[in-house]
Amino acid sequence: MIYALLDQTVWGYPPKHTLNATFINKMPRPGNIAFISQSGALGTAILDWVVHENVGLQPLCFVGSMIDVGFGDLIDYLGTDQKTRASSCILRV
Repeated sequence: MIYALLDQTVWGYPPKHTLNATFINKMPRPGNIAFISQSGALGTAILDWVVHENVGLQPLCFVGSMIDVGFGDLIDYLGTDQKTRASSCILRV
């Protein structure tokens, strides 16, 4: 298992676990599309759409200030994940 330092604005969920310790009340169904966002507000809007359209995600990550884990780390990880077939990223520059 890999541990990393995350800041207080980070949240997400691994779909194979049923624990939801976030403020999300409707979780998307498990799928093979990864979603990574730096913006919690924009990510939440996308999440609402994903739930409404019944799109499956695997996993869902909001990275916040990226203290220790950034887009590159997540993309590298998702590139080796056999369940992930596509990745979608929203980043602010």
